Amino acid sequence: MQIEQRSPPTGALRVFMRFPIWLYRLKLGGLLGGRFLCLHHIGRVSGQVRKAVVEVMRYDQVSDAYMIVSGYGRRSQWYQNLKKSPAVDIEVGRKKLRVMADFLSVQQGEAELRGYAERYPKAWAALAKSMGYMNGGKLADFSVLSEYLPVIALRPA
Repeated sequence: MQIEQRSPPTGALRVFMRFPIWLYRLKLGGLLGGRFLCLHHIGRVSGQVRKAVVEVMRYDQVSDAYMIVSGYGRRSQWYQNLKKSPAVDIEVGRKKLRVMADFLSVQQGEAELRGYAERYPKAWAALAKSMGYMNGGKLADFSVLSEYLPVIALRPA
């Protein structure tokens, strides 16, 4: 079963979507609270520090892990960079942490996606529609989506 997954944005939409990075650069990341984090990853080709702001699907207080998902799947540049260099720095609000990326299994990812959709049903519906997670005009099943959308746990290093 195929889903109609879209490519990452380009042009003006890409500039707009990267605006939260400027909040972190201006030391205003606290405005985003704990719902987003700034990921400082190393470019797999350039070796340069790159930044991406991603939504925190869930924060696990027991393991001190931040669950994130690659919304554009394995094609995302930051995801590919994490695969090559999983030790990264993150900023959450005003905190800076050194973490290690742990790539969850498809089954674990499915559970995280379901949990997110239950906690934030309106946000999930809007994201799913805008990012193309559809199959024949209907939202793809979580078991299908978990194959396309890798979930990563960022755990303290």
